[in-house]
Amino acid sequence: MRIEWAAGYCKFPQLPFRRIFCPVKRPVPANAVIVTAYTNGEVTFRSNRRREGYHEATDLSGFQGVKVGDFVVHGLDILRGSIGASDSFGAISSVCAVCIPIMGAEPRFFAYAMRAQASSGFPRAMARGVREGGADFRRWDTLGDLPLPVPPEPEQQVIADFLDVETARIDALIAKKSRLEVAITARVLASIESVIWAPKYSRIPLRRVCRFIDYRGATPSKSNSGVSLITASHIRDGWLDLENEPQWVDESTYKEWMRRGWPAVGDVLLTTEAPLGNVAQITDSRVALAQRVILLKPNESVILADFLPLALRSLTFQNMLSAYATGSTALGIKADRLKALNVPVPPLVVQLAHVNEIMRQESAANRARSALMAQISLLRQRKQALITAAVTGEMDVPGVSA
Repeated sequence: MRIEWAAGYCKFPQLPFRRIFCPVKRPVPANAVIVTAYTNGEVTFRSNRRREGYHEATDLSGFQGVKVGDFVVHGLDILRGSIGASDSFGAISSVCAVCIPIMGAEPRFFAYAMRAQASSGFPRAMARGVREGGADFRRWDTLGDLPLPVPPEPEQQVIADFLDVETARIDALIAKKSRLEVAITARVLASIESVIWAPKYSRIPLRRVCRFIDYRGATPSKSNSGVSLITASHIRDGWLDLENEPQWVDESTYKEWMRRGWPAVGDVLLTTEAPLGNVAQITDSRVALAQRVILLKPNESVILADFLPLALRSLTFQNMLSAYATGSTALGIKADRLKALNVPVPPLVVQLAHVNEIMRQESAANRARSALMAQISLLRQRKQALITAAVTGEMDVPGVSA
């Protein structure tokens, strides 16, 4: 039985991938620079996307050569849209299929078509080796069977040109709204900075305003139940995200580790490494803490539990953390150095006033961010619907006869 994508509304004939492209195995060129296939369809030098902080592999035995214009499909990241024509000459991972057309083909059109398929989940149904959360297209037999719409080559170019313009317009709107979201966050942080670090307030070392508990990390259990384990990845900018890859510890482990001190609602968490300096408050006392997370129990006769996170999230304190951190691959700070860092300590009544004002600002900022995120989501959906309609012939693109 012949399998087709978008059966019933795709107006173009469909051919298997192997009838349009063939794989090539290129040697890694001398002094090659690493090329990466990204989820937005760019296939480019890694340095073009990350100007600093990236590391080039010294052993390129798991790589292959790629030339400008080669069509690249990431075999393990196809569902996220890592498909496109390379704009660079270098070395790319062997998990990618590097291909050239064997018939008249506009690579941009087929990259759009395959990313539209990926968003629909179609490749997952086609994959013979399905991995958790994705699909495995490293085998040529699997990729070669993937059916693609094939309008005449001149129309492929017309559709690709149309989508280049229209998606760029949508991407510009998304970028504008994303910048607004960043600006909202920056405005709140600037407000925290200005009120928290006023020159008139005393600066006191952390060791004098709170008690530190370093659990050194409990070992996660293999079951999907028990006591929630908070890792560094669960701590965001002022809040806990325990739904992100939840982990647990069993009851005996929990009791053993918690003998050092029981967490309480309102206690403050600070990540000491990878990432450094993320802050949140505990909202449920029945939790265990992993490594790279320190618990701070504020002395509320000196500093309020709701005020301390504001001080720790401030730009001034974050800069101090970075200045005293050490490490070659990941910055981290030792507990002794952390305890010596100063925080501003206004009178308690002033702390409470600042907490109430900043909470009001953050509440308004969260509402604005939520509205922006909803708009961004709709724009992304509109972009995907536009691409799908264009590559299937479901919409009338000027110059296309489908």
